[in-house]
Amino acid sequence: MKKQIITLAVTGLLLSSCGIYTKYEPVTSIPDQLYGGEVVSEDTASLGNMDWRELFTDPYLQSLIEVGLQTNTDYQSAQLRVEEAQATLMSAKLAFLPAFALAPQGTVSSFDTQKATQTYSLPVTASWELDVFGRMRNAKKQSQALYAQSEDYRQAVRTQLIAGIANTYYTLLMLDEQLAISRQTEEAWKETVASTRALMNAGMANESAVSQMEATYYQVQGSVLDLRKQINQAENSLALLLAETPRHYERASLAQQQFPTDFSVGIPVQMLSGRPDVRSAERSLEAAFYGTNKARSAFYPSITLSGSAGWTNSAGVMILNPGKFLASAVGSLTQPLFNHGQVVAQYRIARAQQEEAALGFQQTLLNAGSEVNDALTAYQTSQGKKLLLDKQSEEEFNTSKIVILSELTKLRQICCDPALLFEEYKGESAKLEMCVDLIRNAVENGHKILVFSQFTTMLSRLADRLEKEETAYYMLTGSTGKEKRAKLVEEFNKEDNPTAVFLISLKAGGTGLNLTAADIVIHYDPWWNLAVQNQATDRAHRIGQKNVVNVYKLIAKDTIEENIVKLQEKKHALADQILSGEDMGSGSFSREEILELLGSK
Repeated sequence: MKKQIITLAVTGLLLSSCGIYTKYEPVTSIPDQLYGGEVVSEDTASLGNMDWRELFTDPYLQSLIEVGLQTNTDYQSAQLRVEEAQATLMSAKLAFLPAFALAPQGTVSSFDTQKATQTYSLPVTASWELDVFGRMRNAKKQSQALYAQSEDYRQAVRTQLIAGIANTYYTLLMLDEQLAISRQTEEAWKETVASTRALMNAGMANESAVSQMEATYYQVQGSVLDLRKQINQAENSLALLLAETPRHYERASLAQQQFPTDFSVGIPVQMLSGRPDVRSAERSLEAAFYGTNKARSAFYPSITLSGSAGWTNSAGVMILNPGKFLASAVGSLTQPLFNHGQVVAQYRIARAQQEEAALGFQQTLLNAGSEVNDALTAYQTSQGKKLLLDKQSEEEFNTSKIVILSELTKLRQICCDPALLFEEYKGESAKLEMCVDLIRNAVENGHKILVFSQFTTMLSRLADRLEKEETAYYMLTGSTGKEKRAKLVEEFNKEDNPTAVFLISLKAGGTGLNLTAADIVIHYDPWWNLAVQNQATDRAHRIGQKNVVNVYKLIAKDTIEENIVKLQEKKHALADQILSGEDMGSGSFSREEILELLGSK
């Protein structure tokens, strides 16, 4: 019997060599131009290989990250997934070993009131499945891939957690800095309001000036409240990352932050291999590959060796005392014939899951390539700008600022009408034509119009066109005297006055006028300070206005004017503080703001 068992076992091992097990081949190449053709890096060291403590040196931030790694629920769940995958892998490895069981039995029986007889057996049973066609081997490899995937997923969650905490922390520092500036601005405007009111009491200012100062002061106060709200929201977001209830977090200041001076971005292919999301996606593909192999092995028979050995006193109808040693061995083969198509269905499911994993891996590669390209491009662009700016000292920049701002003014003039800058220009201006069309349609429909521009030469160009159109107009600039100014306003506001167009210089007529007869306002060109534009609009939108006031802002597409509008939106309520509403020659622009206006940031 022992010889037969050994023979069967050897035969099974020989058959296993011709099973259906195939090994997964890892991906060794990436799609061409995955990172873009212009992104090149020859560094051997990578920023991604740096420990987070080397990058984030702020002790407050380090403490928060350490807490997050201990308390974050997503990270804890990822760690539990690793433990689950590890246990599954251990189970798959132990499946190769035989299974043993102890099953003692005993009975007491009596026939026709005769003396009772006692029988017993003390068997130890064993079962060993031969992995002839690779089912268990594929299951083990699948479990190994899933275990590796869980480790990569845990690393990805860890990386995202550290980045999320750091990003939220630096956002808080930025908001703290903005809040400090806004508070200083608030105090400054408070003093300005008090000073203006004192001037009014002394007869050197009017109520309108005080109202304007108070309006700006209230805007700054509103920005302080908005910043406090944003800080509270950022602290709540940080509390969620740390799995804590909302609270205030101690932190340093933005000026105290120090970062490594030299970053090495690394070779793109190395960066790809270091991304846990890419590794996790490939492990999913590997697990699906072995899952397909395991499903395919279900079409083939399974061979199981089993046996038992022990003592018993039962020998058929005889009771032997003492008991005797009994051993048996069985070899069984199970071949599926008909099981309602379950084997075929499971194989099709496994194939579909493998194809799905392949597509997911491909998409992960594409996403990683796009992110790496964006990051490298942004980094290289930032480094290039830094080198250029470092070449120019602050003193040199301040010296050349007036020249730069003068050139910016020329760019704005070109947007208005090239003829403002080039005397020999004989072409048309699209903006001028659009403005004339707006005026023509408005006049035909019984409206009165205010047209604002910072350039008096542009107002003169408009006046020439209106004369050709035979459209009556008034014009007010800085050279218009007080008496004439008041007379023009009075005449324009008369209901029976046919003159429907008022051309006004933004600086000369943006405040102190009541022009409620108009219900259409056209801003021909954007001003640096949004508040000044709004004040000009208020010449029509004042107490006594009975009609809806429509405001048109003419912005030349893909020009410096679009960047001016973006700057207005960025500064919002703090525009008066930063830009002060003075002429370009005031030099109130930073280097970064000028670069932004030029589209370089």
